[in-house]
Amino acid sequence: MRRGVRHIPVMRNRDVADPEQLDVLRRLSPAQRYQVSRDLYWTLRKHKRHFLAELHPEWSEDRIDAEVRRIFLNARS
Repeated sequence: MRRGVRHIPVMRNRDVADPEQLDVLRRLSPAQRYQVSRDLYWTLRKHKRHFLAELHPEWSEDRIDAEVRRIFLNARS
């Protein structure tokens, strides 16, 4: 295992949403859904940035920012 990398257990049934979560999401307005997805996107970018900084302490801030941009620009679902 590389330095700074922790094992993350694989989620089972990750494609199955919790019924309570679905109910909450269905009650949101389109504007609220957009805001939730936007907040999630920026939270994920922040976490990716911190992960890369921990994984590559020798990288400059600019290099980390560039790598985060590259990763998210090339992301596929």
